[in-house]
Amino acid sequence: MDRQSLILLVDDDRMNLKKAQEILVAEQYKIAAALSGEQAIKYIENNVPDLVLLDINMPGIDGFETFQRIRELPNGATVPIIFLTAEDDISAEIKGFDMGADDFIRKPFVSSIVLKRVKRSIESAKLRNSLEHQVEHQTRKVDEKRKELDTLSFEIIQTLAATIDTKDMYTKGHSSRVAEYSVMLAKRLGWDENRVENLRMMALLHDVGKISIPDRVLNKPGRLEDDEFEIIKSHTVYGYSILQGISRLDKISKVARHHHERYDGKGYPDQLAGEEIELEARVVGIADSYDAMSSDRVYRKALSKEIIRHEFEKGRGTQFDPELVDVFLELFEAGQFDAINEEASQQANVVDLSDYIAEITDAGNTNGAIMLKHDELVKLYAYLKNNNLRHGMSFVTILISLSSGKGTVDEKHLQRAMDAMEYSIVQCLRSTDLTSRISNSQHIVVLTEADEKYISMVVERIFSGYYKNCLYAEIKPSYEIGQSI
Repeated sequence: MDRQSLILLVDDDRMNLKKAQEILVAEQYKIAAALSGEQAIKYIENNVPDLVLLDINMPGIDGFETFQRIRELPNGATVPIIFLTAEDDISAEIKGFDMGADDFIRKPFVSSIVLKRVKRSIESAKLRNSLEHQVEHQTRKVDEKRKELDTLSFEIIQTLAATIDTKDMYTKGHSSRVAEYSVMLAKRLGWDENRVENLRMMALLHDVGKISIPDRVLNKPGRLEDDEFEIIKSHTVYGYSILQGISRLDKISKVARHHHERYDGKGYPDQLAGEEIELEARVVGIADSYDAMSSDRVYRKALSKEIIRHEFEKGRGTQFDPELVDVFLELFEAGQFDAINEEASQQANVVDLSDYIAEITDAGNTNGAIMLKHDELVKLYAYLKNNNLRHGMSFVTILISLSSGKGTVDEKHLQRAMDAMEYSIVQCLRSTDLTSRISNSQHIVVLTEADEKYISMVVERIFSGYYKNCLYAEIKPSYEIGQSI
């Protein structure tokens, strides 16, 4: 039987400590408590917790300084840390993520949210430790003269890459495609087999840092706000931190950190330019950009070959290494990437929706939730096709709206309420049911082959989950059931 996970609670408010302890002890976690940053540091000098829940606002040294001093301790260098806060301050959240915090939990505590975020952070840490042990096991078998070449199990890397892609619902298969494109470029460059296979592993893990990005940001439909984009960009730093901790093969971690750098120095996170960027990172950066352009996304269809060619020519010497662009375009013009693209297209099975929209309009089913714009239906219809559904198969639409009886709603509160509703919807649907956020206050749900009993049950579960996760009692949900299509 696995040992119980040990969680250190740090908060100067005894009532908060008691509430958090009650939530966590009920789930069989072991608890240690500290009333100040100084006490927490002293505790970690002699103990290694599996997770630290750290209040930001405390007398003496605050949570941010405590975080930094914990990281300087041998026992605290890699321990996952979640900040606790009662403030609604996005700048503090960004600062915490920049420092390397695993997540934020807001007060007053909501049991389900606390338990899910604690579980995710502990499991992520265990995953890193497991990978580290695998690497150490393999490294012991390798000759000392080849310490620079750390050997990671290819099966573990493939599994981890698939896990990362599964977390990001909009980019399934992305990591494996980027790896294939990178390998094709490397072979054309004349790299030896060992270097090519190392690049394959680097490309598979280039987005590993996304495992630390909150789902509400990573899977947000539509355009990201500036602060959310800053959080997304931090996946490069998280990836570097994860891979640096498990491997002595420097380039694996550096590819994760630098695959979004630009040749002209205007990329992120370090604004490196030219050959300051590792060659492997420059190769993966081209493969990554090509996959983004050639794949269907929720907000647009794949770009045409003419546009892709133009984008790479335009980015030659600015975004991309000019010599690598020339090699890429040779392969591109020769159709070397087509087979991988065709396979991805078959998996996504995204088609033009004009006929579909016309069919709905002609049938007269345009009231309620069915009145959507072309781009708002892309994700739903692509998912329907991907599950081998046909137009003749009935499905029911439910329009869920959030509003306040007071008339006006704080935009930040509404945003978080929408996130809570989206999370509840996803948890309650079957794999063949669908959802999409269609405005700043409405979600659409599509239930495939649903009878009245199932519809009623789903709505009840969704609303129950929403009330558990949303902290704003004044924002109420309502729903309308549209006609079956």
